[in-house]
Amino acid sequence: MQQIIDDLKLRHKDFQGWFNETSFGDEKERIWTALSEMAILIDRLCQRIHQLEEKIKDCEGENNKKIISFS
Repeated sequence: MQQIIDDLKLRHKDFQGWFNETSFGDEKERIWTALSEMAILIDRLCQRIHQLEEKIKDCEGENNKKIISFS
């Protein structure tokens, strides 16, 4: 998961450099706003995935404790 986040950050920097060098006319600000909003949503999604991964780890730990206690 961390690798995906790192890759997204790297690609964002590459894209930002390209975007700043490219002329889109009047649409540039609107495009950048939309892309920024998408980046925020991707960040939230990554955070939620991380939270779910932690919950899964907690559940696995609880299940292991239950199995051990019944043995």
